[in-house]
Amino acid sequence: MNDYVLKNKPEPVEMVWAFDLGKGSIGEAVRRGNEFLHKASLLIPAEFAETKTAAGRRRMWRTRLAHGSSVFSPRQ
Repeated sequence: MNDYVLKNKPEPVEMVWAFDLGKGSIGEAVRRGNEFLHKASLLIPAEFAETKTAAGRRRMWRTRLAHGSSVFSPRQ
């Protein structure tokens, strides 16, 4: 019986998953070695990507907490 020895081991081919979260888009890609198995980009509509409204609500909430108004009365 002959024994065969590999002189140069082949490099393991890793699978790489990449995700990118932007202000108005989400991107994803899957790569094995130098070959892209999957790539996609999803554009988020402008009305959902806007952050000014949420930032304003957080600022108002922090201001109220800082001034001791942690309990709010219902609108009349």
